[in-house]
Amino acid sequence: MNSSAITVLAAVGIALLVRMLLQKRSASQTRSQRKTVPIEQLQKWHEEDEHQKIVDEIETVPEQERSYELTSLLARALNNLDQYGRAMNLLLSVKAEGEADPLWHFRVGYSLYYMGKEAEAVPYFEKSIELGDQEENTRLLLGLAKQEAAEKEKRKALRGQMQRH
Repeated sequence: MNSSAITVLAAVGIALLVRMLLQKRSASQTRSQRKTVPIEQLQKWHEEDEHQKIVDEIETVPEQERSYELTSLLARALNNLDQYGRAMNLLLSVKAEGEADPLWHFRVGYSLYYMGKEAEAVPYFEKSIELGDQEENTRLLLGLAKQEAAEKEKRKALRGQMQRH
């Protein structure tokens, strides 16, 4: 190899090395510049019934970068916007982390209840209470879910009896 070929190869090698270092630096800057969502602001919007603002803000964070807390707050906002199916999917995506969280159980029960699955909601409300949920609304929804599930069963039985006639 002549000296000009060696010089070209060295220049290419240096250019590749610089490119790799710049990519690595850019990736580490991206990690350190990840979107953070102020939980206090989300709480304020929740109290002001600004649930769509919560959804819009949290959805600026890539799904794989969302914490359990952000995912749970997003599900709460979606429940409050009557988007129970979406909320349920999010809650199920963090099920392992939510098993010991009374709020997770309440939010799953809430989604199920408003999706018309009252009987399925009952054990989630019960578990929420068992895990320390002191909210009166949880007990109220548990009672309503039990009552409505029982009424559905009665209607189903009555329908079955009437079909025989």
